[in-house]
Amino acid sequence: MTRFATNFCLDVPAKGYFFILPKELHSASEETLGSITFNLAKKCHIYMIVRQPKYTFIPQSLELISFTSTTAGKIAHLNFKISYKISGVLNEYIFENYGILVPEECENIEASPYPHHNLLAKDAQNNSLKYYPALQIAHERNNHLEILYIGQAFGNEQGSRTTLDRLKNHSTLQKILAITQDDFPDDQILIGSFEFDRARFLSSMDGMDKTAIFDESDSRRFHKTLNMDIKLREEIFLIEAALVRYFQPQYNITLKDSLPKPNSKTMRKCFEYDFTALSVNIFTDEKPANFYLYTQTVPPKDIHLAIFELANPQLRKTFFSIGTDIRTPDYVQNDYL
Repeated sequence: MTRFATNFCLDVPAKGYFFILPKELHSASEETLGSITFNLAKKCHIYMIVRQPKYTFIPQSLELISFTSTTAGKIAHLNFKISYKISGVLNEYIFENYGILVPEECENIEASPYPHHNLLAKDAQNNSLKYYPALQIAHERNNHLEILYIGQAFGNEQGSRTTLDRLKNHSTLQKILAITQDDFPDDQILIGSFEFDRARFLSSMDGMDKTAIFDESDSRRFHKTLNMDIKLREEIFLIEAALVRYFQPQYNITLKDSLPKPNSKTMRKCFEYDFTALSVNIFTDEKPANFYLYTQTVPPKDIHLAIFELANPQLRKTFFSIGTDIRTPDYVQNDYL
């Protein structure tokens, strides 16, 4: 067994994210999405197609209690119910004295026409001033999203091709929308887009193993990896493959058991810098827009760590091996390590 004192991990953390409805793809602009979300879309690298229950307001339950003025602005206090179905069974969320920030001109709150997906703030002339989606309010009671598909967004700093552009006519998205409409009529699809930081170089040094190689060759390995040159597109490919292998989404067929193909150029780059582990981190715990992502094989969590061994722990010590303790999160078969 090869036993270097120092081992390396390629670590890629998520940086920012947002979720939108598919219908918003074709009208997406800085005005409709807001400047922060629209500019983030230009830099996203990975997208996820996710599913959750379809939420609607029950119009007859809506009651405007009062308006109050606060330092934040005008607040409308409401009673209402939101309905949804799980496997055809009707359920309700009850909201009492619920406060929403409304424009100063607001004089009334109404449910939008069927299928009642929004609350509408109206002025004295019955003009709509602002809308409040049921899915956004229901998020306070259920923020679980099932991942159906993961793909590359090809985002970049120049925004030449964004998640929004790629998905407008995406065949897999259209397929999932069609299947959901027929087989899961009580659910709706959302699209999540994620920006990642550039890959970081992590190292671990095992001072407990007195037989480990700790000489000039180990030092040269360290400095070579410290000055690694991995292109953004190569990082995106690794991120996608790691997340697909970790989550195992039902519509990702080709990448489920490959991280990526054992003899791929991307794996060769990991071998060149002697990385023995890969870690891709998804954090969706930023309140109030926190989400619990899950699949049929991974339970709901708002922090997911997709960690993999790139070296066979039976042949050499890896990033996760300290002393005589050999840990193997998930070994990825390849032709190099």
